[in-house]
Amino acid sequence: MRYYTFEIDGQKVGYYEESNENGILSSNARLVMHGEMYENPFGIMHTNGRVTAYRYGNSDWIEFKEQVDVYPTSALPLILPRVNEGEEYEYTQFIEGQGMIGKRAILKSEGEGVVSEYVEGTLMRRVVIREGVIVEYGWGGSAKSVLCESRTEAIKGTRWE
Repeated sequence: MRYYTFEIDGQKVGYYEESNENGILSSNARLVMHGEMYENPFGIMHTNGRVTAYRYGNSDWIEFKEQVDVYPTSALPLILPRVNEGEEYEYTQFIEGQGMIGKRAILKSEGEGVVSEYVEGTLMRRVVIREGVIVEYGWGGSAKSVLCESRTEAIKGTRWE
């Protein structure tokens, strides 16, 4: 399991966790906004990078029968290896929480381990990769997550400490 901070406007408001083991990519953001606690869990079953099922929240696994270039939005870590330095990879988003096909997205290598995701020309997400590991997620706007050494470090100064 990897643990990250979850920050908005430079303030730590929670944490993000992610693992990719035994063909299951799981992620969950836990944060507090406007005094309310939020939790956003997702799961992706995959074989050799091909998504076979997904779940969100407390749902059961839902079989994924979409086309080859369609990926759930939470499958970003599975798609990133397809983007070579200085290149782009285009795919169609699948919005898990709505169970529907989304828009075309482009992952673009920006150099020095930075990969940005654009939808209809608008920057949506940005990741920084070092030695094959995502060390920072830019979720859009001022929201970001930074890799920590441990869960203890990630939750420090949050409600989960």
